[in-house]
Amino acid sequence: MTTARTMLRTQLARVATNTASLLTTDVLNKATTFVVYALVARFTDTREFGQLSLGLLLLYTFQVFACVGLPTLVTRDLALDRSQTAKYFSNASAVVIVTSTLVSLGMWGFAWLMQYSADTRLVISILAIGLVPLSLASVTEAVFRAWERMHFIAYANVPANLLKVGLAYALLRQGYGVVAIAVMLVGCRVLILVAEWVMLVAAIERPHFRIEWHRAKDLLVRGSTFLGIDGLVAIWNSLDVVLISKLCGESDVGLYSAACQLLIPARLFFQSVVSSVFPIMCRKVKSDLAHLARFVPWLVEFLMMIGLPIAVGVFFLAGPCLLLLYGDPSFVQAAGVVRILVAALFFQTLISVFGHALWAGWRERVTLRIIAVNLVVNLVLGLVLIHYFGILGAAVASLATCLVNALQHYLAAAQLLGPLPIFRTAWKPVTAAAAMAGCFVMFQSAGDVVASIVSTLTYVSVLGVLVVHAAGGVDEFRTAYFSPLLNEQP
Repeated sequence: MTTARTMLRTQLARVATNTASLLTTDVLNKATTFVVYALVARFTDTREFGQLSLGLLLLYTFQVFACVGLPTLVTRDLALDRSQTAKYFSNASAVVIVTSTLVSLGMWGFAWLMQYSADTRLVISILAIGLVPLSLASVTEAVFRAWERMHFIAYANVPANLLKVGLAYALLRQGYGVVAIAVMLVGCRVLILVAEWVMLVAAIERPHFRIEWHRAKDLLVRGSTFLGIDGLVAIWNSLDVVLISKLCGESDVGLYSAACQLLIPARLFFQSVVSSVFPIMCRKVKSDLAHLARFVPWLVEFLMMIGLPIAVGVFFLAGPCLLLLYGDPSFVQAAGVVRILVAALFFQTLISVFGHALWAGWRERVTLRIIAVNLVVNLVLGLVLIHYFGILGAAVASLATCLVNALQHYLAAAQLLGPLPIFRTAWKPVTAAAAMAGCFVMFQSAGDVVASIVSTLTYVSVLGVLVVHAAGGVDEFRTAYFSPLLNEQP
C-alpha cells in the first residue's frame, strides 16, 4: 500500500507539473502576443497593425499544414516506446524541414496571388520563414510530451516570450516598424527551437541524425489523418467569424470575438490537463483497454469539478466581466452570446477527453469523420441562424454543433471502450453546480461580490460532502479517488 501511495503521489506531482507547464506556456504565448499587438497599435498606424495581424493569422494557419499532423503522432508512439526517440525525432524533423519549407513558399505565393502591397508581402514573407523553426519546435515539444517532461517547453517559451515583449517595445520606441517586429518574432522562434534542442540532448536523448526515408515516408502517411483533423479544425474555428463578417458586419465580429475570448482561460485549462495525461492514456491502451475505460469517466468528472463552477460564474457575471475586460459598455451587448456559449463548456469537457481516448486507441480516422460532420453541421446551422438572429444565432449554432460533436465522440468512445458510466460519475459536480446557480439567483440582489463568494463556498461544500460520501469516508477518498491515474485497482 505504501508503494502504491508513493507511486500515486509521484504521478499526481508529474501531472500537476505538466499541466502547470503547458498552461503557463499557452497563457504566456497568448498574453505576450496580445501585448505585442497593443504596442504595435500604440506606436504605429492601423495599416501596420493590420499587416501584422494578417501575417500572424496566415502563419498559424499555414503551420497546421507545415507540421503534417506529426506532433500528435510522435507523442502517441513515443509514449508507448521511448526507446525509439532518436529515430522518431530525426525522421520527423527531416519531414517537417521539407514540408515547412514548401508551405512557407506556399504562404509567400498566397500573398502574391492575393496581390497584397509590396510592404505587406514583405511582412508575410519574413513571417513565413518562421514556419521552419516553429514546425521543428512542435516536433521537439511532442517528444517532451511523450516523455512527460512538459516543463522543458515552459523553460524555453517563458524567457523567449518575455524577451519578445521587451524587444518589441525597444524596437518600436526607436522608430522601427512592423517589418522589424516580424524579424524579431522569427528570431524568437529560432531561440525557442535552439533552447529546446539543447534540453532534448542534455536531458532525454541525443538524436542520431540518420534519416531513414522509408520511416520518414511512413510517418508522413500515418500523420496525414492528424493533418486532416487539424486542417478541418482550423477551418471550423474560423467559420463562425467568417459567416458573421459576411452576413452581419465587422462590429458584430468584434462582439462575438469578445464573447469567445472570455471563455479561452477555461478551454486552455482543459486542453492543458488532457494533454498532460495523454501519454498516460496511450500506455493504458497498450496495457489493457479496461484501464482506459476506468480512467475516462474519472477524468471527465475531475474536469467537470473545475469547469462547471467556472461556467456558472461566467453565466451570471457575463456582463460585468465583459465591461471589466474591455472597458467599453457597448461590449456588454455580447453577454447573451457568452451565456449561450458557456453551456458548451460541459460538452467540451466530454469532447476533449473522448477525443484523446480515440487518439490513444488509434481511432484518429473516426475523429476525422466526426470533425467533417461537425463542419457541415456548423456551416448549415450558421448560414440559417446567423442570417435571422445575428451573433445570437451564431452562438446557438456553435452550441448545437458542440452537442452533436459530444454525442459522436461518446458513441465512438463507447464503441472502443464499452459503456462509459459518465452520468454515474458526473452527477456530483452537476449537483453542486446546480446548488451554486441557486445561490447566485438568491444572493444576486446583494451584489456580484457577495453572490460570488456565497455561491463558491456553497459549491465547494456540497461537492466535498458528495465526493467524500461517495468514496465511503475521508480516508477512502484520499487513498482511492486518484487511483485511476495508476493501472492498479485500489
